Amino acid sequence: MLQNLIMKVLPFLAEDAPNKDVDRTWINNVVEPVILMIDQLMIPLMIMLGVFGVIYGITLGVLYSRAESTEKRDEYKKRLINGGIGIIITLIIMIVLRIVRTQSSTIANWIDTMAGRN
Repeated sequence: MLQNLIMKVLPFLAEDAPNKDVDRTWINNVVEPVILMIDQLMIPLMIMLGVFGVIYGITLGVLYSRAESTEKRDEYKKRLINGGIGIIITLIIMIVLRIVRTQSSTIANWIDTMAGRN
C-alpha cells in the first residue's frame, strides 16, 4: 500500500512530469475527507486549548503566590512564561493552518506555475 502511494505521489514531485500523465483526481478523494475532519476539529481543539491554558495559568499563578522560597517562585515564573509562550505558538500554528487550508487551491496552482506545469 505504501509503495502504491509513493508511486502516485512521485510524479507530483518530479520536475519534468508532464501534465497529461499525472492524474490528480485521486488526491482530491484522499485529501478532502482529511481536510473536512480537520475543519470540524479545529474549533473544539481551540476551545480545549483555551480552557487548558486558563486552568494551567491559574494553577501556576496560585502556586507562584504561595511559594515561600525564591527558587520556587523563579521556577513557577519560568513555567508560567513557558506555558504562555507554548499556548501562543500553538494558536498561531492553528491560525496559519486555517489560512493555508482556505488558500490551498491557490497555493497548488502557484506551485504548478513555478514548476512549469501550467
